[in-house]
Amino acid sequence: YLAPHCEGMTLGTAVAIQPFVHPVIMAEAAATLHAITDGRSVLGLASGWNRMEFQSLNLSREGGVERLKEGIEIVQKLLTEPEVTVRGKYYQLEGVSMAFRSIGTLPPIWIGASGERTVRSLAGHGDALVYSAHLSIPQLEALQRNYLAERQLLGLNPPSDTPVLRNVFVSDSQDSAAKLCMPFVEASYQQYGNAGLFR
Repeated sequence: YLAPHCEGMTLGTAVAIQPFVHPVIMAEAAATLHAITDGRSVLGLASGWNRMEFQSLNLSREGGVERLKEGIEIVQKLLTEPEVTVRGKYYQLEGVSMAFRSIGTLPPIWIGASGERTVRSLAGHGDALVYSAHLSIPQLEALQRNYLAERQLLGLNPPSDTPVLRNVFVSDSQDSAAKLCMPFVEASYQQYGNAGLFR
């Protein structure tokens, strides 16, 4: 619905939890969004961290980053190759093809990560990192330095984008905005803390 009404804007996910959606479904959704936005889309993916979400879906969090890497590779293959066969650790595909793959460009893949080890591990995958809203500026700077250093070691160019999530609330004044939104922001981050985000 939004695509024809937001000319000049890029639409996408920031981020979808890849283990919750099979890579074939993810690739089909990404290709569809990229087509209806005329190439103005991104696909943001992450491995997930919320134990309660995994438990509610009867999924294991084990091997999350490796599962994400495998999922990204499958999505990229499905978006570019006429037929895909994969015998991976987490996914098996036999001769899978999509109705349409590309409109001439591919959606950039942004990867959600907020830990140094994960950032380094994922530097060779996707087109950019998308940083979480809870990270401070010094934390962002340190993670980006590590990310760029790892990409350089891998012989990869720096990303063209550096997406950073931030919480925004608009009101008549800063005091008014803080008063109105703070209860909801605090409740949200309390939930994140209870789920283990800050451990």
